[in-house]
Amino acid sequence: MLRRLRTHHIKRILWALLIIIIPSFVLWGGSSFFRNRKAEICVQVGNETITFSEFNNYLRMADCLKNAGFDYIPLLSGSKKITKQDLERKGLEYVLLLWKAGQERITVSDQEVVAMIKNKLFPEGKFDAQRYTRAIKLQLRVEPTTFEEYVKDFIRIQKLLAKHVKFEIKDAEVKEAYIKDTQEAKIAYLFMPFEKFKEAVVVSEQEAQDFYRKNELLFKEAPKVKIRYCLLSKDAPSTDKALQSLGHLKTIEELKNKFSCEVKESDFIGLDDPIEGIGWQETINQIAFSLKKGKLSPAIETDKGYVVIEKMDERQSLIPAFDVIKDKVLKTLREEKMKEAAKVSCEQLISKISQEGIKDLKTLTSVTAEFKETGSFKYFDYIEGLGLEEEVSKVVFSLQKDEIYLKPIILTRGVYLVQLKELTAFDEKDFEEKKETYREYLTQRQNLLERLKLLAVIEKEAKVKVYSILQR
Repeated sequence: MLRRLRTHHIKRILWALLIIIIPSFVLWGGSSFFRNRKAEICVQVGNETITFSEFNNYLRMADCLKNAGFDYIPLLSGSKKITKQDLERKGLEYVLLLWKAGQERITVSDQEVVAMIKNKLFPEGKFDAQRYTRAIKLQLRVEPTTFEEYVKDFIRIQKLLAKHVKFEIKDAEVKEAYIKDTQEAKIAYLFMPFEKFKEAVVVSEQEAQDFYRKNELLFKEAPKVKIRYCLLSKDAPSTDKALQSLGHLKTIEELKNKFSCEVKESDFIGLDDPIEGIGWQETINQIAFSLKKGKLSPAIETDKGYVVIEKMDERQSLIPAFDVIKDKVLKTLREEKMKEAAKVSCEQLISKISQEGIKDLKTLTSVTAEFKETGSFKYFDYIEGLGLEEEVSKVVFSLQKDEIYLKPIILTRGVYLVQLKELTAFDEKDFEEKKETYREYLTQRQNLLERLKLLAVIEKEAKVKVYSILQR
């Protein structure tokens, strides 16, 4: 129960993180990402500045509270190992939320701290001072007074969230979640692959030029950078010395000559392009764009080792001339014509269904339309022949048994015409037994999303700048 629903909504929450957190926490400050690399300022929130040593205290607080079972935004998956980036993100979240709590003059009494510690660490009800002190010192490796200050800040955040995070889970949402997680369907469909229309499509150079002029933005190339980089093995004896020397080096050539490390040069790469020998590492690509030309980055820790980058060149976004990308334009226009031909063919079939009252798609197979049937699937399942397509599921689970959806469904490989063949009935008794479990899950999910939205609001209000949270 809830397996598919959890998987789907965790993906949605990850997108929420990408939209709300990543642009802020990685690219705040834009080209000034490393401006204060030699200074002590790490983060600026409102009129307040936070030094590296102060930010490290936020990291210790985040780590300590997480280990003690205090977490205002839980990890997306209980089995997920906490990475250094996770901890840095959490530390930055604490910076934001505590700044906002300060702006709103939220206070916490000693009695509230004591009550929170007793309820969280001694749920059985009997407080044991010696056991408490021993656990804090040995397991969390902090002094009890420090831990209590962390808990006080945690309660301030809880009060802030209680004030700003408000929502309601309606009965209809609970029922919808249950249906999506339990109901099963079978469909039949006609598939019209774009490739079936390839031979019938002709594209002239003049048509391609006209298409290019009308759709120039389709061919706009994103900004790109060219870098030199080296990968320092974590096991190499010289790596520690190399990392310690980075602050004194100006170019990657100096690093190469001093420590005999291999330096490679990339082609022009975009934000989503892999780097040879490293692969696609989001942080590395973002830092490559943030660096000034000719500047050396700090060491970036990866699973493969430490990466050091020097930006060689950068290229702004541009629309190449037609002659330069003529083949690409011809290919794009040909694909567009194939899609349009497949769509027209599907619409002709829909017209025939309506006019002749056809009740079974199987009678409409042709040279360009392939008839297929699926096994049972649920809302968030992979659909045989169609893939993981929620838009298709929305259509399928809105139909009545044997109903044909009288609109073309256009996907990556072709156009589809869908008919619902079977749909399991709603089980009222089972729903009544399980609905509170679904309500609890939806509450947790919405709570997380609302808290992330609040972080984005605070970020904008505080005009945050992150100069660097990487180790220097």
